[in-house]
Amino acid sequence: MPPNGQPGVPIGLVVYSVLGTFGGPAAAVVPGDQVTFSRIRFRIDTPAAGDYTITHPFGVHVLHAAGPGRRSIDFTDDCLLSVPPTCGAASPTGFNAFTTPLAPFSFVSTWLQWDATPPAPPAGFIGDPAVLHTITGSPCGTNFLRVEGPGLPPGGVETNLWSVLGKKASICGNGFLDPGEQCDDGNTLDGDCCSSTCRFEPPGAPCASPTPCLTATACDGAGVCGGGTPTLAACNAASAARRSTATTATSAPTTPATPPRAV
Repeated sequence: MPPNGQPGVPIGLVVYSVLGTFGGPAAAVVPGDQVTFSRIRFRIDTPAAGDYTITHPFGVHVLHAAGPGRRSIDFTDDCLLSVPPTCGAASPTGFNAFTTPLAPFSFVSTWLQWDATPPAPPAGFIGDPAVLHTITGSPCGTNFLRVEGPGLPPGGVETNLWSVLGKKASICGNGFLDPGEQCDDGNTLDGDCCSSTCRFEPPGAPCASPTPCLTATACDGAGVCGGGTPTLAACNAASAARRSTATTATSAPTTPATPPRAV
């Protein structure tokens, strides 16, 4: 971590990673014993004892240094893919956004990657670890690392430059447009203009109308379902059903009940 995004003497290291290993005895390579876990790690060289506030892409940590020196803050949180989670306290927000979730309250919850600032990463990758670069992807909107505490300048020290390593996995149906895909609408179904192989369905291919007011809708060859023939009877019936439901849900007696008469 060079202070304030400028070259200088690093004061710390932060690591976010998603890792795979084998969970059996002695980590033996046995089919079916694969496990996945996330890791967050802070190693900070502090100038004094005390509490330090670390603001980072996945939240804020307040960690204590018993004294000054190298790695006086040394914090690691490993979170195994399991139910219930094997890490951290439960969070009401649960930032996790992986398609196959890690433990629900893992700190590492989304993929950080280079932002649009030139240069672009190599094709198919989310970054180049040999090049420090600004990033995007923080669920908190904090795509930087800031350390504040005793012995540091007012406002602490901060960097927005990261070393990022990762290759994009092309998975049809994950809702992301991966290399080699023409479309990805988050499923592997045919008949919605984006095929089960994430290719545009041909012009004129039938598709399900998003409204009862149209029939015989068709794909335009670019992933959009449109056109069709108006069906006024079905449209009117659907509108009448919606009005009836709304009236039933909002109707209430307008005359108060008569109280019982005293005897």
